[in-house]
Amino acid sequence: MTRNLLFALLGLTAFVLAALLAHGCQHANRSNGPPINAYRDIKPDSLTQKRCSLELAGSKYQAEIRQTKQGDQVQIDLMALGQVIESERYESNDTTFSVVDAGGERYDPPIPLLKYPMNVGDEWDWSGNIVTGPEPHKTKAKIATTNEDMTINGGTVHNVVRVEVLLSIESGRPSEPSTRKLKFWIAPDMGVVKRSFGDYSTRGPLDE
Repeated sequence: MTRNLLFALLGLTAFVLAALLAHGCQHANRSNGPPINAYRDIKPDSLTQKRCSLELAGSKYQAEIRQTKQGDQVQIDLMALGQVIESERYESNDTTFSVVDAGGERYDPPIPLLKYPMNVGDEWDWSGNIVTGPEPHKTKAKIATTNEDMTINGGTVHNVVRVEVLLSIESGRPSEPSTRKLKFWIAPDMGVVKRSFGDYSTRGPLDE
């Protein structure tokens, strides 16, 4: 083997290794937003919105938001027509922010929407039960986080964390589970400013 050919092969090898390393690093770094190291970085149980738009079973409302906190439990009730027409409940502590109840379903254990510490772009799995009646349904979920901007109160809010929860619910036929997607938009120091429970129920800012 000539010296020129040897140098050419060594150069090609170095180029391929550099490309592979760069690709591997890019794949591993899935974060597309700032790190969230602790609860104080986002305060997801805050609530600055007093009213919201609500689409429920095909009907649209302007609803009043009432939030109550007891320990680590956060209850959000949406009021319209003089009554509570929709509720959601979360659990907030120093390690996670989780959904407990959504659209009349209870998740056992609660599904983590945020973990501390984490990077926006992280993904994780969950398994447990959905409880809607006397019989719980075994369920698995894949949780994915992304970063985006939103218009709220006429201004742009940056670094809103969008969380998508893809539920796979045991249907009695292992090859055909029932699937549904929950979505949550959590803004720093503003809390859950928007969420959707499948195609059935969506709430968001009035000016969206």
